[in-house]
Amino acid sequence: MERKRRRTRWDVHQEEVVPSKKTLPGEWQEVVTGPADEAFAARWVHGDEGPARMALLLLRVKNAADQRVRRQAARWLVLRCGEVYESRAVLRALLELLADTGSEHEARFGLERLLGRVLEVTGASARPLTASVLDSLHGAMNESTAWVVQQLARTVSLPMMLAAVRRDVGAEDHRRRQWAAQVLAVLAATFGVRAVLPFLHAMLQSQVHGCLPRITAALAVQEIAQRAAASAALALSELAPLATTCVRDEQPLVNVAGAAAIARLAPLAIGTGMVPFEAAASSMWAGLQRYHGKMLMALLEAQTALLPRMEPERAAYQARALLPLVMREMRARLPLRVLGRLLAAVALDAELLQTQVLPEWWTAVFEQDGAMERLGKATVRRRVTEVTALLVQQAGAAAMLGEPVLEALQPSRERVVRTAALETVEMILAGGGAATLSEGQLRAVMEAVLVLAQQPPPTPVAALGGVVRAAGRASAPWLVPLANVARNRLHHPSPRGRRQAAQLMQWLAPSLHDADDEAALLQMGAALSEQLGEEFPEVLSAVLDALNAVLRRVRDPDGRAPYAAMLARLVPILRNRDEAVREACAHLVETIARRAAARVPSHEWLRASQEMREMLGSQRRRVRRATVDAFRAIAAAVTRVEDVVRPLLSCLHQSDRQVRVCATVALALAGETCGAKAVVALLLEEYLREADQNVQTGVLKALAFLCEYLGADGYAQWDTELVQALVALLEVALVERHEVVRQMALEVVGHLALALVGLGYEDYVLHLWNLLWPHLVNAAEPGTHLEHAFDRAVQAVAVCVGPARVEGYVLQGLFHPAKAVRVKYWRVARWLRELEEGGVFG
Repeated sequence: MERKRRRTRWDVHQEEVVPSKKTLPGEWQEVVTGPADEAFAARWVHGDEGPARMALLLLRVKNAADQRVRRQAARWLVLRCGEVYESRAVLRALLELLADTGSEHEARFGLERLLGRVLEVTGASARPLTASVLDSLHGAMNESTAWVVQQLARTVSLPMMLAAVRRDVGAEDHRRRQWAAQVLAVLAATFGVRAVLPFLHAMLQSQVHGCLPRITAALAVQEIAQRAAASAALALSELAPLATTCVRDEQPLVNVAGAAAIARLAPLAIGTGMVPFEAAASSMWAGLQRYHGKMLMALLEAQTALLPRMEPERAAYQARALLPLVMREMRARLPLRVLGRLLAAVALDAELLQTQVLPEWWTAVFEQDGAMERLGKATVRRRVTEVTALLVQQAGAAAMLGEPVLEALQPSRERVVRTAALETVEMILAGGGAATLSEGQLRAVMEAVLVLAQQPPPTPVAALGGVVRAAGRASAPWLVPLANVARNRLHHPSPRGRRQAAQLMQWLAPSLHDADDEAALLQMGAALSEQLGEEFPEVLSAVLDALNAVLRRVRDPDGRAPYAAMLARLVPILRNRDEAVREACAHLVETIARRAAARVPSHEWLRASQEMREMLGSQRRRVRRATVDAFRAIAAAVTRVEDVVRPLLSCLHQSDRQVRVCATVALALAGETCGAKAVVALLLEEYLREADQNVQTGVLKALAFLCEYLGADGYAQWDTELVQALVALLEVALVERHEVVRQMALEVVGHLALALVGLGYEDYVLHLWNLLWPHLVNAAEPGTHLEHAFDRAVQAVAVCVGPARVEGYVLQGLFHPAKAVRVKYWRVARWLRELEEGGVFG
């Protein structure tokens, strides 16, 4: 027999040569982003045309820059899967792409959604690939992944899913066992908890792989309680014994997992009390004397989770018995969840809390090893404040505000400790009130706040302001010194210092208003006005926000505030490209328009309106909304509505659709504020003067919004002249050549008909009905925007003129010889029946 030659490093096979991105065709280069994509493309690009096209579409779904291209490629693959492309080939190629762990979140999300749709098309032929699909999805079980697992389970059946999960229940890797538990939870949510109970029982009785299957069973119960809460509550009598079996196991790790499962199941026991957990509670109570550290913490969490399910006397006894164990563990770690559950379930004696809990609590929060690292996390600080609020309710604010808290406020402590102490003081003051504190305690807190405000940046401004606001009127003697500190720091050399000074002023403005200190507010406003030339955007936005907070609360009866000069200085700032500056500036313009409309000349409002037009096309929704609100306030401030409407009408000529839509909303709000008749006249003039489709569509959209905003409540603004003008415009728009214009005209008809209900204009609405009724037969294919607009208009007109007049038109086509016509007439008849049954016609 011929001996096989040994392979050397010089042997290069043709299939191993991976072409670079530059050698691929042009359409492939656009969707290849890395070495893995290059290797994937190399295996398909030179093959048959069908599989190569399939691979190209998959890469588009993964890497295309345009979302529309991704959706179109996914839709094409799903439609052609099984017809043009072999289903299992598409599935294998898709799994190969998902196996690339370096995929971005957006790319992986698109591939997972496509995988679920391909599984629907593939059907039972995907059963041999069940394990491969689960392997490709392995990782965090988010909503998208859970949906794909549900689709896979419905496609391949529950037994195939359990067979694929079985290999992971005893894996050495904890992540694979956690994944198996999450998949079982999804199966329970899909097929019901009782469908997976036999498999869980088999895991508990398994003797293979040691205790790992039992740990996985407990993890599965935890996940089921979280992901399928409704089904788990119905099957609580079957799930609780599973967790009890784990709690009674001889392995400590299984006990811990079972205790965690009990803690998850306890909130679901509504109406059953402690009946399902009696056996587990006794076993866990015995384990409290044996375990320490993390195992003890798991048992404590389970026991405290069961406290709300006990009778009050038993819960109080259990809480007093658990408290020494919690305090003992507090010397090594911070059991926030356990202590929070215990305090929320049982009201303990104030003296007991002051003697046993508070000293250990403050030591664990501020003095313990690792306290600074823990307090650096926002979630830990939030839980600390929650537990502090419970302690304030039971021990009192005066007892809580002791020496450890005041010591933590000193400048010598670390910044995160000071921030946590300030948040704690804020919670104490908010829960108990400053009136419950002694004069010495309040003075110590406010002096500490004043000292911290003078420290070099960074300064916990939000925490300082929260303490001042929680103290209420009791903080009045310290408000002026704090305002002076903030004014002095506006000239700090660092941008961060100036920004935090402005933020502190924003926090102090409500307190100064409550204290009736008008002089301090005016001084703060003058100091902030001097900083409008700030060059750093983050500082300028903070200055504008603070100035807005001051102007909203200052009364200024003597008219000393220079609103006109301030608005003149704001006009150049409106050209700033920073989104935060734009939003703050728009809010400030709105405040000036609402509070000092008569003090500002009309030409200044015109300048501001001209500059704010570009802000309607901002990328942030908050900026666009603030700009629209500013236009509405300006419309109420000016004497001539044309000064606001003309700049907005010029926005309808722009190509950016976002700008046009926001301009139409602002026009409608201006009409609602200043009077519909003046704005409608300008809109009609613009519609007749301009032949541009964007302008005509924008005018109609503005009229639709105006009719919607006025509604039947704006009956005072509806008169015959206004209705006749709108009807004359709609007569032209309803027979327009462009479909979009007709669609918007139908929208206006619908909103106008609802606004005129009961006002005596039924004849005008019936005239519009005669113009829109031919659209029933002449409408485009079903599902278009034009058809939806027609449907809404027909229903609105029927509500306005009554069903009797509409039925006369409908009866003519119910028995038309053409089926396509009959279907449309019967659809309208069904609407009338549903509206009448719903009592819409009174």
